[in-house]
Amino acid sequence: DNQILKTKYNQDLEQQAKELNQDIERMKINHEKMINELNIELDRLRVNDDAKDRLIYIEKEFEQLKHDYSDLNLKQKELINNC
Repeated sequence: DNQILKTKYNQDLEQQAKELNQDIERMKINHEKMINELNIELDRLRVNDDAKDRLIYIEKEFEQLKHDYSDLNLKQKELINNC
């Protein structure tokens, strides 16, 4: 009887260990998926950040072009008035 109980107890422990290992493997897989998803999101954010930086640069260039155009327009008016 005692040996049967020990055997049953050991089988239960083995089953619990097996289930625990399966749970750990599932958690590892889920963590790996989450890490991959976060890395993808980080890449997207970096791309968006780069796009934002380019947009800021283009806006500055555009403002400079508007300023240059305004200056040219004033010089053109001066030339017309002086002729």
